[in-house]
Amino acid sequence: MQPIQALLSPPKPATGSVQDLVLQFGIDESRVSKKPQGAVKAYGANTHRGIIRNYNEDRVSIITNFGQDRNLLFAAVYDGHGGDVCADYLKDNLHVHLSGQLSQTKNMEEALSKSIYVAEYNVLRNSELRSEFSGSCALMAVVSGTAYCECR
Repeated sequence: MQPIQALLSPPKPATGSVQDLVLQFGIDESRVSKKPQGAVKAYGANTHRGIIRNYNEDRVSIITNFGQDRNLLFAAVYDGHGGDVCADYLKDNLHVHLSGQLSQTKNMEEALSKSIYVAEYNVLRNSELRSEFSGSCALMAVVSGTAYCECR
């Protein structure tokens, strides 16, 4: 886990407020939380459809009160490729795999790595998911108090 200040240091001075997210990052105010989660004062998500497909393959997960002690914030962006099946699977399941791993180890990096392995194994094993020409990359962060762990 790294100090959270490294993650929360924006290029311009900011208060971490909803207004900062709206103004600095162009996130629609209706897509921003107004309830702080530990050191995170506000969070939001923004996605848009590209110019090739008439639908969006990206998915977002933001889960507060995450983990056994319910003191973690889990956030992930899944960038779907060639369809949304894989990104949907990750959105619905990766945090579940991580929660299971965290019940077995307190090492966040190890838990994230094993969770990704389990998700990949399940996608490759599931004939319904495998028959799709769909994939996804992911950017995840788990925030705890004043520390965070990220995975790309």
